[in-house]
Amino acid sequence: DEIVSIYVEDDELDEIVITATRYPAALQDIALATVVIDKEELDKLNAISVGEVLQAYAGADIKDYGNPGSVSSISIRGIPANGTLVLVNGHPLNLITVGMADLSAININTVERIEIVKGPVSSLYGANGIGGAINIITTKDYKKPEFKALFYPTTTDIETPFQSKELFVKVGLPMGKTTFDAAGTYSASDGFRDNSDYTDYYFTGSFSYRPNKAQIISTFTFNSKDYGIPGPMLADSSSASLLDREKDNNLLGNVCVKWDISDGFGLTNTFFADHHLIQFHTAYIGTDQDTIDTDYDYLTYTFGSNTMVQISINSTEAVLGIDTHYDTLETTETHEQYRDTVWNASSYNIGAWLELKHNINHFIFTPSMRIDWN
Repeated sequence: DEIVSIYVEDDELDEIVITATRYPAALQDIALATVVIDKEELDKLNAISVGEVLQAYAGADIKDYGNPGSVSSISIRGIPANGTLVLVNGHPLNLITVGMADLSAININTVERIEIVKGPVSSLYGANGIGGAINIITTKDYKKPEFKALFYPTTTDIETPFQSKELFVKVGLPMGKTTFDAAGTYSASDGFRDNSDYTDYYFTGSFSYRPNKAQIISTFTFNSKDYGIPGPMLADSSSASLLDREKDNNLLGNVCVKWDISDGFGLTNTFFADHHLIQFHTAYIGTDQDTIDTDYDYLTYTFGSNTMVQISINSTEAVLGIDTHYDTLETTETHEQYRDTVWNASSYNIGAWLELKHNINHFIFTPSMRIDWN
């Protein structure tokens, strides 16, 4: 196995990170173990997935639940996956259904930077941050127009040169104070055994506008996957299920507005909405040797907001935030022989958090606390 080492130079200590504190702060002022993987490092790793990148760093355990294209989760320092918060451009990816995030929903080619915080950040983010937090950033500050197109064909059989393939296109267009960014990926594979094929469509885009003392950023992500679930693999492929399949559709969107009202006072408002649909199809042979189909649909919606106030007075900095989100879940079971079943659930959460940072000579004190109502 390849071991990846990171050497931190003096100029890297001045690097600005946002995940550990939820606001921009110098890396050297962060008490928690924080790792930053920039685009240059990502290119050196030559990884094919976000999970592969994170697995290269100590303390991150990746679990893949099936073949390429299926669900992939992460845990930090032994904490279960539902205790590791995964963010995409600051947008929570953890699902209400299982509590964990699916890393396979993010295409590695669109990632510009990853910030990993190893250690508890639940006093800022809530229960999902007990083990740590990972912020996957896909936006970029373009200095000039950019265009990139890549095509990756792979195979294990010379007679089928396009057994797996991936097409990636990205464009960035800065226009004064406004920047547009868009990237799309098409991935497909025939699989390595029966019913292990998959097809994946991924698109992400962003818009930013930076007037004086303000910044407006909006991001959008869509992912659609269709893949087979062959089941456990024993001595041969006879154990494969030829009928079980799953379709996943994810849609994420958010708008963030930042105001630098004065040198010591800033305000940030973020609004986000998610749509997740999981469709699982299975079948079995009935008593009359006929095929009985059953479909399970899991539909979730999430609406949320975050308001953060940042105040700086001399050597003391205070940040106060309020998080709100509302989740709905609708589960539908469709059976050929029995009555259809529909089950609904919903939840809400309101969290208030406070962090203080005070400098005394060469020491920095950063107490924080959070209260949640649900």
